[in-house]
Amino acid sequence: MLKKKLLFIYITIIIFGNISFSQKDTINTNIVISEINISGNIKTKNNIILRELEFVIGDTIAKASLTEKIINSKRYLLKTPLFNFVDIYINNANNTNCQINIVVVERWYLWPEISLYYADRNFSNWLKEWNFNHLDYGGGLVKYNFRGRNEKLDFYAIFGYNKLLIFDYKDIFLDKKRKHSIGLNLKKLDRKETSYIIDNDQVQWVRLENEYALKTFTISTNYNFRNKINTLNSLFLGFEKRAIADTLLQINTKYFLNKTPSISYFYIKYIFTYDNRDSRIFSTKGFYSKFILAKYGFNMFSKSALNTSYMLARFSYYYRITNKLYAAHNIVGKKYFTTNQPYFLDKALGYSYNVRGYEYNVISGNQFILQKNTLNFELLPKKNINFKFIPYKSISKTYLAIYLSLFADYAYIRNSDVSYLERNSLANKSLYSAGIGISFLTYYDKLLRLEYSVTGTKTKGFYIHFTAPF
Repeated sequence: MLKKKLLFIYITIIIFGNISFSQKDTINTNIVISEINISGNIKTKNNIILRELEFVIGDTIAKASLTEKIINSKRYLLKTPLFNFVDIYINNANNTNCQINIVVVERWYLWPEISLYYADRNFSNWLKEWNFNHLDYGGGLVKYNFRGRNEKLDFYAIFGYNKLLIFDYKDIFLDKKRKHSIGLNLKKLDRKETSYIIDNDQVQWVRLENEYALKTFTISTNYNFRNKINTLNSLFLGFEKRAIADTLLQINTKYFLNKTPSISYFYIKYIFTYDNRDSRIFSTKGFYSKFILAKYGFNMFSKSALNTSYMLARFSYYYRITNKLYAAHNIVGKKYFTTNQPYFLDKALGYSYNVRGYEYNVISGNQFILQKNTLNFELLPKKNINFKFIPYKSISKTYLAIYLSLFADYAYIRNSDVSYLERNSLANKSLYSAGIGISFLTYYDKLLRLEYSVTGTKTKGFYIHFTAPF
């Protein structure tokens, strides 16, 4: 009886304590956003910046939460590929209203693309062989923030190991509130050397001198719905035609499954993304999730015989442990709904997702799970560097940050293909790795990651990457 009375008193105090606090908090604790001033945006339209804010003119916001909304808004603006630096200030604040001043430093948006391009799955894999036959050269033009509306226009051509032509136009928004957008992509690829099979858990290549081993043409369009700042729904529709040389078909009859030298097919892909990370490049706080549902082939072409579909889910969580120590966890799962996939679509680990320490390996299977864990210690906090002799703000001001990392990964890939298992040994078993690394971050989304890892089979290696592990 006494316990019930104490419980009743406890709940009563909680409820009425909150009510009284709530009543007290509403008295002279709200503030109205009377004005938002934006400066530094020479190219970017004001509405592009306003879309990323957690407040609008006329909003009545509790003073206690205004600081948090400003911090979040700054983070959202920096996550766009538009600005190197963003500052948001409260100005002329009184008991009833305030002005918000936003100062941005825009990036350089027009970039000529003159580059060397390694044609392997990752830089470490190319560095292992040091194969200059796998090195392409090319050029093009990339226009970020096209029309000042955060659109990206990309035309690119590569000559050498690959012959590649790309036209890509992204994020063409259809409405003033910037919730609906579309994109268009065209790609033509001709390769004299291409991968054709996985043997000994590594990709095997074939090179033809007098003809192209692989020729592809792809056209796709996508529709995006961004109803909230952190969420994005994307629907991709595409058509692709692929043709391989007879030599390639003879050494791998499962390349297309139907034993014909070419196929044409439509595909559809839905992607849902939720992203409230503090950075797209190297995250230390926040949450990220992605869900993909894809279908290749609709029996519209008699010779295609392509019927492949899969589902993928990814979840990543980043948080701070102490002032300089951060933790990150990532889990990815993928499942094919069909038993057999053609070689060119049979991708599990070793492409977009990999176990650190297994950079040289590729593992195929009908389903896999991958789990990564990282501790990042901040060796050098973000340090701004100003090159005063450069007259352009978009490139004269930069920064550098350095993190020391410890990591441990785990993966399991299930494969029931008997012929595949006869040639490869990493499927249907647990894969482990651990290691240490160092990451260098600077502006324009540049990241250099150096890692040393040891696998469960005691394989040791040093690897170089230019993207975050997840």
